[in-house]
Amino acid sequence: MLYFTDIVTRGYEADLTRRVPLPALFQYLEHLRWCSIIDPRSGLGSLVDVGYFFVVHQQRMVVRRAVGQDTPLRAYLWAEKVGRSSIDIGHEIRRLHDDAIVAEAHVTGLWLGPDRRLARIPDALREFAG
Repeated sequence: MLYFTDIVTRGYEADLTRRVPLPALFQYLEHLRWCSIIDPRSGLGSLVDVGYFFVVHQQRMVVRRAVGQDTPLRAYLWAEKVGRSSIDIGHEIRRLHDDAIVAEAHVTGLWLGPDRRLARIPDALREFAG
C-alpha cells in the first residue's frame, strides 16, 4: 500500500543557506507516518487511543537535491517488510512540479504496547501493508 501526503516547505524551516535542512525532512516523514497510522484503513487509530504506538528504531536518509522555502513536495511511504513487532518502511520525498526525488529514506519502526514493551503488530496493519 502506497500512502502519501503533500507538504509545502515553510520559510521558518530554512537554515542560513536558505535550504530546508535534514531535521525538517525527517519531520515531514514523521508527520506522514502519523497520518498513515490514524488513517482508518490502517486499523491502528483505536489502538493508539489506548496506548499503542510506533517508535523509530533506525532511520537513514539520502538527500538527492536541496529545496528552499515554498517548495511543494509530496512525501510517500510504503511497507517493505512487516515482522512480529517491527516494520520496515520505505520513503520518498519528491518535488511536485517536476517529480524529482528530493530524498529517499528507510525507517525501521517498533510497535509498542501500553506497557512500553514490544507488542505484536495487528493483522489489520499487515493487510493494510499488503
